[in-house]
Amino acid sequence: GAQILAHAFGSQVIRNPEGWEIGGIELSLTKEAAEDPLFHGLPPSMKALATHEDRIENLPEGARLLAGNASSPIQAFRLPGPTWGLQFHPEITPAILEILIRLREATLEEDARRRHLSSDGHVARLLDTLVDPDVAQGRRILENFVRLCLDREGARARV
Repeated sequence: GAQILAHAFGSQVIRNPEGWEIGGIELSLTKEAAEDPLFHGLPPSMKALATHEDRIENLPEGARLLAGNASSPIQAFRLPGPTWGLQFHPEITPAILEILIRLREATLEEDARRRHLSSDGHVARLLDTLVDPDVAQGRRILENFVRLCLDREGARARV
């Protein structure tokens, strides 16, 4: 969704030169994220689940960067109003991502070879990132989103 949203608002989306970003990943939050209700209660460095082979190259005009990492510098952004784009996936679980990694095993190993990384044990290393309990930090974003939606509905009901 973030890639489509960014593209729709004028950003360039490209095949990530770093290859697939899949598994439990590290994110750095910006100062803007500390003040954003979607990222409420999260530390400046957090973990989340991801699966993508493309990345957003530049922010849409007027957007605020909320999170990034070395592989995908634009992992989360906010457009004016209540519109967010997330490159990672707070809605998925480690079990779902494990299935996706296993289904893509040959592709992920080939991707590692193309990038001159050891493909031997590559999938096992990706699967190991899923057992870290901190990858659930991304789930907090989904909880915050639901809370924001409920608060907006409650505000409408009170009017």
